[in-house]
Amino acid sequence: MRKAIVTFCDERYLPGLKVLISSIRIWNTEIEIVCITNMTEPLDGCRFVEPSEYYSDCDDWPDIPIYITDAFGWVEYDRIIVIQPDMLVVGDINRILNASLPEFGAVPGYGLNPPKQHDGMRGFGDGMMIIKPSIEMRDKIFAFNGRGGQEATNDYAFKNQWFCELPYTWNMSKRRFNHFKDSWNMIKGEIIILHYVGKDKPWLETGGAEYRKLNDVWHSYATGSPIPLPEAK
Repeated sequence: MRKAIVTFCDERYLPGLKVLISSIRIWNTEIEIVCITNMTEPLDGCRFVEPSEYYSDCDDWPDIPIYITDAFGWVEYDRIIVIQPDMLVVGDINRILNASLPEFGAVPGYGLNPPKQHDGMRGFGDGMMIIKPSIEMRDKIFAFNGRGGQEATNDYAFKNQWFCELPYTWNMSKRRFNHFKDSWNMIKGEIIILHYVGKDKPWLETGGAEYRKLNDVWHSYATGSPIPLPEAK
């Protein structure tokens, strides 16, 4: 079964992409990593792919996250694991790669502003998804809003293919550290992917003190000396 991790990036998110790649490579040196991007400077450990003609008329590239719809049609892969460039692999990602992967899976919406709920289906975030690509799937998702992203993938799931609910620890929002401290402390050792959601990214140094300890974790990976996730207090 051919698998790949797929992300998407521009110059603004390049620091995040570099650290994401290095964090993946701590656990797995073989998995193919592909980035949909207009950047041209090669990056070790990752293959760059230009956006398809689907986006030739879009004038707001490279807003995150809209371009991942491209990968939904990459039928040369049996499974694609979508991981956004503001995420950090802090646990053994082989637990995901070697699992019995669904044809369409994501982590249910949670946190302060969860995605909208459909009748009988909880909404989900699109930061980390597992998909079995198909041309039909790509075209249907693209048709919802011309680009993709969270709203379109949720609408697709509701109307065409309900998603398999993946564990929260496969896409853990940084907000749990600050807003659900007891929960964070109970499961932090099981977290595989940490998502630095929101506008304040660790490489920008614009955020407040409430997430400083998590930003320190990101910087430790950036410098090649990873530290464990902190206790929430």
